[in-house]
Amino acid sequence: MFELCREKCYLDADRERVIRLAMSFNEPQVAPSGHHIQPTQAYICTLKERDGFSVYIYLYLTVEKTGVLYVYTNIAATADECRAAEEDATQFTEEMGFMIDDLKFSYLTTSQQDKLLTTIPLFGQTAKVEAGEKGLEEEVIETIEPVNEEEKDWKPEMFLSKFRMRAAAGRMKKDIT
Repeated sequence: MFELCREKCYLDADRERVIRLAMSFNEPQVAPSGHHIQPTQAYICTLKERDGFSVYIYLYLTVEKTGVLYVYTNIAATADECRAAEEDATQFTEEMGFMIDDLKFSYLTTSQQDKLLTTIPLFGQTAKVEAGEKGLEEEVIETIEPVNEEEKDWKPEMFLSKFRMRAAAGRMKKDIT
């Protein structure tokens, strides 16, 4: 079972702790508690913890540019419990209308993983986030350094489907205007 995570607004996790990362390739109209109905993105993330695995669901409200974080109520101690929690997360999001796609995070190169983590709002890259009852907080986004020659060959389309690429391009166009 998932419940609203009141102590965290986003995940502050190292690349090495990310076991699985999935995202929606559609943006259904969703209205989490206390918010107006609006296009929303969903992310599912499994993190390695000292005593097992934690599974999170992050809903990014694209109009308000805020996030709502849910956490699985129990830490999964075994791989089987982790898979069951991930299945619950997928079912939870699909019941809201999301179509979830695994990003195959473990198959990406280290530089691709790092770039992906810096572009997803789940990991604190959004201007505003919501932490339960605390309300909205602003976060300063750091300047990104130029990429080195090795990283220039990175192409997001290698792991993002055409649907998600179109959705990302549309979001970028909305953010610019």
